[in-house]
Amino acid sequence: MKIGELAKQSGIAASTIRFYEKKGLLPEARRLASGYRVYDDNNLKQLQLIRFAQSLGFSLEEMTAIFDNNRVDHDQALQHLQQKRQELETLVVHLQEKQRNLGTLIEHLQHSWENDHCMSPESLNALMRQSGKDIKQ
Repeated sequence: MKIGELAKQSGIAASTIRFYEKKGLLPEARRLASGYRVYDDNNLKQLQLIRFAQSLGFSLEEMTAIFDNNRVDHDQALQHLQQKRQELETLVVHLQEKQRNLGTLIEHLQHSWENDHCMSPESLNALMRQSGKDIKQ
């Protein structure tokens, strides 16, 4: 199949496919005598794998470390997957902390506003210190 058909089937722009070839994420396409690139189902599967890896948060640079001569280095893949999982676990902890801080702020604001008061800068700073960040006045 030509690059247009591969782009259509994969949902990836032809320019991106050429970029992936240049980066080494996709093997260089075989060319016809006319100069047109020709691709096969393996190229489509490789593009699907690239999209999947991107959906997991892998950068193109990380993928080049995992794909060695267009074969998956299993040890590198597992190492990177474990690292991504750790990064996500850390992110979840930070997001949960932000969620708690927002909940606390909402409660304080609701209480203040129910009593027709605005939250003082001192009270807001106290809340910010609890979350580890101080605001400038």
